[in-house]
Amino acid sequence: MNKSPMQVALDDLRSKQAEVEQELNTAQAYIDQLRLQLQKLTGAIGALDEVARLQELLEGHPAFEPDDLEHSTPAGEPATGRVRSTALMADVVNRMTGPASRDAIFKAYELAHGIPSTWSDPANSMAMALNRAWKKGLVQRIGSEYAPRDFAPAGES
Repeated sequence: MNKSPMQVALDDLRSKQAEVEQELNTAQAYIDQLRLQLQKLTGAIGALDEVARLQELLEGHPAFEPDDLEHSTPAGEPATGRVRSTALMADVVNRMTGPASRDAIFKAYELAHGIPSTWSDPANSMAMALNRAWKKGLVQRIGSEYAPRDFAPAGES
């Protein structure tokens, strides 16, 4: 049975429609890949921006090296398993060049000393150490940020 010219045209259009849908699906998959790459690049840029900002805060100070418990214990004292987090936190803040947010300080602490495996809630442990350092006068609080003990805001001496 011969197809009518209308049926032939309709079959051709359906075939072309299927080709275009396939091209669209291929293009959409490529766009999805590009979006994923863009998300990863945006995340990497954000992380590097944060590292650069922390480097600026620590500029002029010795590079931080991860510490373990043995190095965080003063000479002559046995390693007891207790982390001297208040003193270590004060050290981190006092190496900064100015006020910093808790998040920036926590990241600098992690870079400098790592997170002890004995801490079940690292954010809480660091917050407590920072608060104890402030209450002991080892660091100062300026608004919602913390600064080195001897930091003087611009215009003050």
